[in-house]
Amino acid sequence: MRAHGWWIVILLTCMGPLAASGREPAPLGPALDSIRHFSGPTLTGAALRRCVVLDAEARDLARTLKQETQNLDVAEQIFKRLGEDLDRDEVTLDHTDGGAIDRYNERVNRHAALVEDYNARLPAHTVLVEKHNAVIDEFNRQCSGRAYVKQEWIDASAKSAQ
Repeated sequence: MRAHGWWIVILLTCMGPLAASGREPAPLGPALDSIRHFSGPTLTGAALRRCVVLDAEARDLARTLKQETQNLDVAEQIFKRLGEDLDRDEVTLDHTDGGAIDRYNERVNRHAALVEDYNARLPAHTVLVEKHNAVIDEFNRQCSGRAYVKQEWIDASAKSAQ
């Protein structure tokens, strides 16, 4: 029996990108009490309601993305720690002890399974990042830099939450 080098498992299974996070939206323009004396671009009616929806969607996606990124970070820490342990233990592994080699290889297989699980979760995370960024891009195009009436935003937010 021969012990596997865990780094081979990493090399073969951990080829995906690292978990990424989404961008932040650009700020809205000033919050106004009234648009009577304001001459810049403003959000009203359907445009304001769309921005409220985009804002809520971006916040929801950001919360989900933050949680998923944290979950991936924990998974990565676990398989890296196990990999470091395997590295350290391989130096002292008794290559003449079949039981010791079997136990070591079980840990190598566990490490490979953790890396495989991590890599399997990356595509969904990437889709989530892309969706979040698309919402942010749309929000930035349609909403950022435009003034709005505070009470209209509050009213539209309350209606969209129903």
